[in-house]
Amino acid sequence: MHKEQISAETHGEAGSAEGTEAARFWARAQARRAAAALSAAYGAHADVVSVATQGDQAVMVMQIRDLHTWYVHRDLLGIPPESVTCEADACVGRTVVVTTPVRLVGHGVPGLLAAAAGRARQPYRIGDRVYDLGVPLADGDGALWRYRGSRTPDGVPLLRPYGRDGEPRRLPDLVRRTGELCPARRPVPRLRPA
Repeated sequence: MHKEQISAETHGEAGSAEGTEAARFWARAQARRAAAALSAAYGAHADVVSVATQGDQAVMVMQIRDLHTWYVHRDLLGIPPESVTCEADACVGRTVVVTTPVRLVGHGVPGLLAAAAGRARQPYRIGDRVYDLGVPLADGDGALWRYRGSRTPDGVPLLRPYGRDGEPRRLPDLVRRTGELCPARRPVPRLRPA
C-alpha cells in the first residue's frame, strides 16, 4: 500500500510537469503567432526595429522619432497610458492580445517627453503624456478645461470647466473619463467677470 501511494504521487508530479510543459509550449506558440501578426501589420513601418518573442511574450521594438508615432502605435495595440513605464532610454507599454502578453518598446520616447515638458508653460506628466497646464485643454467630447493653480494635497492638478460652472476635476480622472486631453485648437476668448 505504501508503494502504491508513492507511485501515485510520482505519477501525479510527472503529469503536472507534463501539463506545465504543454502550457509553456502553447504559450510560446501563441507568442510566435502574435509576433508574426505584429510583423505583418507593422513590420514595414520605418520606426519598427524588430518584432520577436521572448518566452511567452511578443515584443515589438521601435525607434521613436516623434511622440505622435508612439501614441498611434500604443493606441493601435490597445495599450492604456497607465500600462506604460519609462526608463532612461525607452518606454515600455504592456497589454494582452487574446491570451498573449505583448510589449511595445519605444526607444527615444523619454527624450521626446523631456523636450515636450521643456516646451510646455506648466508641464505635468501622466505616464507617457505631458500636459501643458498653461493652456486650455480639450477633452474627447470637445469640452474645454482650464487649470487655475489648485491641486489636491498630493499635488494632482485640479481643472475647472472653461466658461461654465462645474466642480473642479482631477486631471487623471478627466483623462480616464473622457480620454486623453489635448491643447485647445481654437482660440479661447478671455472671460470677463460678470
